[in-house]
Amino acid sequence: MRQRFLLVFNPTAGPKGRTLIGRVVAALRQGGAEVTAFAPTPGRRVPGPDEVRSGRYDAVIAAGGDGTVRELAKALSGSNVPIGFVPMGTGNVLAHEIGLPRDAEGLARVLREGPAVPLEGARANGEPFYLMAGAGFDGEVVHRLDMPTKRRVGKLAYATPLLRTLALPLPVLEVTVDGQSHRASWVIVANARCYGGSFVLAPGAHMASGDLLAILVKTRTRAALVGKLMTLPLGRLTRQRGVETLRCHRVAISSQTPVATQIDGDPFGVTPLIIETGGAPLTLIVPPTAF
Repeated sequence: MRQRFLLVFNPTAGPKGRTLIGRVVAALRQGGAEVTAFAPTPGRRVPGPDEVRSGRYDAVIAAGGDGTVRELAKALSGSNVPIGFVPMGTGNVLAHEIGLPRDAEGLARVLREGPAVPLEGARANGEPFYLMAGAGFDGEVVHRLDMPTKRRVGKLAYATPLLRTLALPLPVLEVTVDGQSHRASWVIVANARCYGGSFVLAPGAHMASGDLLAILVKTRTRAALVGKLMTLPLGRLTRQRGVETLRCHRVAISSQTPVATQIDGDPFGVTPLIIETGGAPLTLIVPPTAF
């Protein structure tokens, strides 16, 4: 049973997030655990291997969104210390992917007793990610997202950037998937099943599989794109006409004009984008029924 934790939390979390992490810490300490808090600053976002050197902590807790886990996993690569997750973000895709409980006592129990599972990451232009990368529609939306509004109102903050993105002409993306050429208006490369929260986008993806699923949306009109988006909450996007899904290890995306991209739901520059398997591995504490 794990008893010594380093807690890395997002200091800008709203009242709901602060309440949850406070309850998780209280539940851990009630069970006899030691919890040391670390609040990232602009000059030092996450701790490095020195802070989690062997024997000092049993685990590091990432309290924040999916991006917090990504940044922590990158910083701690090679430390062999498992990472636990307390979801305080908006989408919390990773929490849905592994089936984390929502209550503080359940989260504390997973942190203390859950198995530590090695998971495969991927790379986007050399940067590790763990859930998904995209170019086109979702990249444009997150680039237009106002973060202070997101912290205040959560998922409602996506409404305005979503509508503005739908008003744009659809891009033309040249896509090479394991050497085969394609053309699409939106590309998502999935390392996990879930997307945008609890939506199941890629049922064939698995974070421990070592490969990826490239989802190519080939529609050319905004009306058709809206129709495809309507199927996403139902888990039917990949079954639509004009959507192709390919299991792969390398995807290269380019365009004549720059097109916005994202990794794990965060803005990530513009095309060209090269996505490959073999990112920094992540040892994640999960519920016993996760995989």
